[in-house]
Amino acid sequence: MKNITLSEFERDETQKSLYCINTTKGRSRGQVIFSVPRAGTMGMESVIIPPTFIPIELTAQANRDQLLASTDLRKAIAKGLIELVSSVDAISFMGTDPHAKIEFNRLANAQEYQRNVMTATHMDDVPEHNIVDPAMQEFAAPIHYDMENAVDSVTGSIVHLIGMLQESKDDTDAIASVRAMGELTTQDLKYIYEKAPKECKNLVNWAREKYNRSRLNTK
Repeated sequence: MKNITLSEFERDETQKSLYCINTTKGRSRGQVIFSVPRAGTMGMESVIIPPTFIPIELTAQANRDQLLASTDLRKAIAKGLIELVSSVDAISFMGTDPHAKIEFNRLANAQEYQRNVMTATHMDDVPEHNIVDPAMQEFAAPIHYDMENAVDSVTGSIVHLIGMLQESKDDTDAIASVRAMGELTTQDLKYIYEKAPKECKNLVNWAREKYNRSRLNTK
């Protein structure tokens, strides 16, 4: 997807939709939360960008004027937490990537759950700025294991996912979940295709193909 700048979006007044990609990585992988001025009144409200590989439409949470007036949005871009992408490319990606719809539905279900929890606990707002999702933090520490006489590290969330697949044997949403974790190392990919249950053929084949491609690119 083609990157764009906030200035380009601002200059083109015909552009009503703004999309971004969450670019947090490694141990800092998690949701990015920034504040925008509340529309038509005093105060601020939050925009949430979950850790995922699909583009997120910012204008679904705040209007164009709110986003352009947000200093927090500019800081998130400057810090490399998010990247703005072409709306044409974002929409095309969502319509052509085979795992995008699965991931979109997963996020929609997660957001609905979060809203229900906030309502039940009478939470009116969420913390602002770049917040790492606690669920991602829990499994973020590298897991060390011995492979081919060398000690390498595998992302903890990958180990956790494979552990769950050992029980469920169902990889229906697994590829989308893995892609949502961000950039994977070759050891992550190798761990997936070597440790995933044999019933998870789609995930195993996907990981092996990604692994082989990454090895070719480094030669």
